[in-house]
Amino acid sequence: MKRALPFILVILLASAALRAEESDRPDARYRKEIARLKRRLGRDFTVKQVGMFVAAWDLDEKKAESYEKLIKELEEALYERFLSRRPAEVIRVVLFKDNASLRRNAKKVAEKSIVMPAGGFYMTYEHTLCAEVTMGPWLVRHELTHALVHGDFGSKKPAPWFDEGMAMMVESAVIEGKKLTFRADRRLNLVHRLMKARKLPKLKDVLKMDFPTYNAPATRATADALSRCLMLYLDEKGVLVKFYRRYRIRYRRDPTATKFVEELLEKDIDAVETDLLAWVQAKVRESRESTKKPSSKEPAKPPEMGHKPRKTETVAAIQREKLAIMSS
Repeated sequence: MKRALPFILVILLASAALRAEESDRPDARYRKEIARLKRRLGRDFTVKQVGMFVAAWDLDEKKAESYEKLIKELEEALYERFLSRRPAEVIRVVLFKDNASLRRNAKKVAEKSIVMPAGGFYMTYEHTLCAEVTMGPWLVRHELTHALVHGDFGSKKPAPWFDEGMAMMVESAVIEGKKLTFRADRRLNLVHRLMKARKLPKLKDVLKMDFPTYNAPATRATADALSRCLMLYLDEKGVLVKFYRRYRIRYRRDPTATKFVEELLEKDIDAVETDLLAWVQAKVRESRESTKKPSSKEPAKPPEMGHKPRKTETVAAIQREKLAIMSS
């Protein structure tokens, strides 16, 4: 028996080394998806496993490295702060070098016919994200957040305001290691303008919207802006992570998440709206004061948020905002 021990030890060590080596390789599901995407997209695309995703792109080497890093960092940051469960299905992330490539190749990826929106989209039922990188990293962040949040919720379907609110928060977040820092964006100004024009919908109505109502052209920009502001407000109150987890665990108690907002802020939704709008006014006033021309004695202060839309934002999004302000 003593003579056999060294032999057994060698076998165990070799087995452990083999398992470690195999753990670095894609498992059967990933290998299947990689092979499938290679067949469909052709030789112009690189296809590989990146984190928990199967990613494909027709980008130059520098951009490919940048987006591979973005995908890994965002996955790590979201799991560090919010997410608990891995998606049951393999998520495919397909990035295109420009809009022409998106329109030419996206249909090769989808199992079913698709309506091609500007820039990119995430198909929940096919677990597939498509985006053109000329829009900038914010779009990939936005759609990746949808993919990961849907995977975390499993069979439960998050409310539209929550689904879009999370994605909009992450699209402009600062990522430092595994830390996400959220900040205000142009939608804060839109809410403020709609408040002054008396065209802002009631918060409780936005939280109850179904997907067709939320995504209607007349309501989408307004609903987006109010949802995003509520998410940032919850974050500044220090309850956003707790809210996310409570909603996911106790989803069936209230699929709109209204009750969980009320519980964590300890007031009814009408009182939450009153406080939220006062907070919006204070944030806009603070931003305007910080962007005023400084006196010769005072150094210039960097603005906390911009008043101009980013160049990478879609024309459709800006048109929706104009429509929201013009329509009653």
